[in-house]
Amino acid sequence: MKNEDKKPLSLDPAVLPFLQLREYLGYDRKTFAEFLGVSYDAIWQWETGRRRPGLTWNQVQKLDKIFENAGIKFKDFPYLGPPPDSPDVEENE
Repeated sequence: MKNEDKKPLSLDPAVLPFLQLREYLGYDRKTFAEFLGVSYDAIWQWETGRRRPGLTWNQVQKLDKIFENAGIKFKDFPYLGPPPDSPDVEENE
């Protein structure tokens, strides 16, 4: 599905946001894990709430690029943002 054909992302509070995000972007777990450089199990743990994503700055930048292509802003996912000691994302925008 082309990005312009997609409805805006609307999170269902009953479903974990990372799962909704991956599905909205059109990735299966294996492909998304490879893209981020993490294991399939890591994606599964994030989606089931067993673990919170612990993203590197490089992974944040990769996500930012696909978010931008999908019309999603990082501010919509504050738990995915960089840790407080990382470079300030707003300064780089």
